[in-house]
Amino acid sequence: MSFLLGTIKFIFYSYFLLYAFLHVVIYTYPQLASFVVFQNTIKWPFSNLSHPIHYGLKNVHNFYFKTGDENKIGVWHYIPQDHSYDHAKHASRSNAAHFKAYLSAQNKNPIFIYAHGNDRDRASPYRIELCTNLVKLGVHVFALDYRGYGDSTGSPTELGAVSDVLDLYKL
Repeated sequence: MSFLLGTIKFIFYSYFLLYAFLHVVIYTYPQLASFVVFQNTIKWPFSNLSHPIHYGLKNVHNFYFKTGDENKIGVWHYIPQDHSYDHAKHASRSNAAHFKAYLSAQNKNPIFIYAHGNDRDRASPYRIELCTNLVKLGVHVFALDYRGYGDSTGSPTELGAVSDVLDLYKL
């Protein structure tokens, strides 16, 4: 019985020391907290987010916009099937021409801004599946990569992520 109690005490004290050690390390090096929260340091190799057609997406337009603090944010616009989109012809359009063509006042399709979680980018298979299912319902979906994710520039912060979504909304 004393062996069991000794083992439980050892596990408890070890857990407490590890817990305390991690807090001291994060307090001493706060940049580690950013790594734990945002998890954006791993870039998936061979991903080319500027060409959604490489992911089998035919009705998706890739574009970029600049934020107020000069970060470049990458966005995929999933266009509902009732609109015709030819990647070869329309991919080189300016953002203003694209919005004019697909988001006019006569267009009654709802618009959904998809802000993904804290890992990977807008090309994750489960994110693509979610967005394509929304498009089947007739919704315009704008899937963006916050600063520091995917092919967007900058480093992620909580305020930066909120700012990126608001800047997209203001377009």
